[in-house]
Amino acid sequence: MTWKTLRPHIRAAVALGITFTVAACWQDETISGYADRAASYVLVEPKGHSLTLRFPRKGRVSGDAGCGEFTARQGAPYPWVEFDRIEGGAGCAPFPEALTTMSLAEVSGGTLILTGEGGSEWVFQARP
Repeated sequence: MTWKTLRPHIRAAVALGITFTVAACWQDETISGYADRAASYVLVEPKGHSLTLRFPRKGRVSGDAGCGEFTARQGAPYPWVEFDRIEGGAGCAPFPEALTTMSLAEVSGGTLILTGEGGSEWVFQARP
């Protein structure tokens, strides 16, 4: 049996299944797929700290901790987060290393909330 000998409706079903399978593989299920990629998320709570996050592409986060820029990998599916392979931002305590303690994310409108161990919570607001 070849592709040409299959009935037209079976060929259509097979083609549609392949299309959905390929599309599902390209969909970004990390926080980058839910956060606004054009926005910078500025930390508003807790007050007194400088931290900006951006989610430019699937599995990546970049930011500015007030004393230097950094990048990190983030591959956990939303709503979980798992920041690792942090590069840059050396000497910017407590950020960006504190990102590794965050485990959950919530994006709603222009608000991003990261929740970590012990219930610590960081609230960010999107800026264009």
